Amino acid sequence: MSGAPGLGLSNLGERVSILFSIEGDPEHPFSEVVGVLMRVTDADGPQACYSIVRRSGEVVEVRRDAVLSLKLMAPGAGPIRRPASWDVAGDG
Repeated sequence: MSGAPGLGLSNLGERVSILFSIEGDPEHPFSEVVGVLMRVTDADGPQACYSIVRRSGEVVEVRRDAVLSLKLMAPGAGPIRRPASWDVAGDG
């Protein structure tokens, strides 16, 4: 992420797209997450980490030092859908 700004507390609630490196699988050295930034830990420190919640409700943790590309997305980009994890089966 050389030269690109990191995410901070002021970005909480914003939609982001992050391409990041992963270790342990030489066949798939990269991954991407698109979702809403819900937590930033140690924003300015060496252990900075971002928690992004995907539309499905899955939370993905990304270390800042693993970020290869970061994009803030415009509000309202794409349809807003309720994450499946929010649905609770009723007893009917």
